[in-house]
Amino acid sequence: MLLPNDLVVLLKLALGTRDLPTAELASALRMSPSQVHQSLRRANESRLLLLGPGRGRKRQSKQVQKQALLELLLHGVRYVYPAKLGGETRGVPTFGEFAPTVFESGLQPVWPYAQGDTRGLAFEPLAPSVPAAALADSALHLALACVDAMRGGQARERRWAQGELEKMLSAAP
Repeated sequence: MLLPNDLVVLLKLALGTRDLPTAELASALRMSPSQVHQSLRRANESRLLLLGPGRGRKRQSKQVQKQALLELLLHGVRYVYPAKLGGETRGVPTFGEFAPTVFESGLQPVWPYAQGDTRGLAFEPLAPSVPAAALADSALHLALACVDAMRGGQARERRWAQGELEKMLSAAP
């Protein structure tokens, strides 16, 4: 069974970093190598990722099944990993930064993060490492924001996210 952080790993790989060794992928995602290794195993078992022999010592080729991932993100993620909202906090903007969204409180959604510079309504990220990883990688930030729009946005935000996810996944190598 997939865990939420498995989607974070799959998105990072789908955006063109599929040849990174597990340790480097873990560092980029602010996860432990064992977490990433287990995510790769679960994604492979779920047929969202094909693992094969790679070039070089301890390298493994990783091929994301982009169409299957897109189908999961567009049609299943909001039911499997529903949005959990909290109170006002400081953090990193999620989909409200890209598709202007304001909740009833007048605040945009943010991932709670002490080093964040935006006040907003707490929106629980897929994994605890998401805010730091997103700040380090703008493409990953956009992809994760799209996933959050699918999880907790209204129809307008979900339509925006669908278009962005389709563009990102079709353009990635």
